[in-house]
Amino acid sequence: AAFAGVILAVSSCWGDSRALEIQPASETLPASAPVVDQQTQTVSVNFLKPMLAQASPDQAVARFLDFLAKIFLILGSLIIAYGAYLIHQGRVAEGLLGLLGGFILALAIPLMRFFLSIAGITV
Repeated sequence: AAFAGVILAVSSCWGDSRALEIQPASETLPASAPVVDQQTQTVSVNFLKPMLAQASPDQAVARFLDFLAKIFLILGSLIIAYGAYLIHQGRVAEGLLGLLGGFILALAIPLMRFFLSIAGITV
């Protein structure tokens, strides 16, 4: 430890200035402190490893997709019914777009499950 510390002058936007002393890090860091590898410039976050080792996104993603499926079922049914109503009223172009939108909502969850399985997340 050749240097004792660095003193920086910090001024705020109101004009008052304060001295801030920065102490060097101790030689031994606690096991939970982030460590920067100087060769690869990567940060090792040791305190997150126990939490991340137990975390799996599979169950959370599956529950979220089930929640979205319930919402999309209601919205898709309403959109399809409105599209059928529009066709009944004679506004065929708008009705077909409504039907198409309802079917896209119906296919959203199976498509998300397919893309997640490609990414390696089993749902």
